[in-house]
Amino acid sequence: GAVAAGPHWRPKRAPEARESRNPQFVMECDAQEASSRDALGNKVVAYRNRVHRMAVTLAECFQFATEGKTEMVSTCYDDISTLEVEVRELFRESSQAISKEIDKV
Repeated sequence: GAVAAGPHWRPKRAPEARESRNPQFVMECDAQEASSRDALGNKVVAYRNRVHRMAVTLAECFQFATEGKTEMVSTCYDDISTLEVEVRELFRESSQAISKEIDKV
């Protein structure tokens, strides 16, 4: 049957599913975030990583759909929903940091 997508997402974390599919990528992202110097730079790296993960997960989702793996499609949707929330939060925090910089000038 069809898998429901959309705004009624469940804020259920399923990072183990995402990491098991691509552990190397997740490790690289985490290392990049850890090595970033300043707070805003760290947020920018974190933002980029999550947007990239969303794109990778979306591609995986399509692949699972073509293979008829509906439970994996659901997991992908959950992962993307979680990442979307994180991306929105990072954007909000970054905007605040940018505003503070503008105020200093």
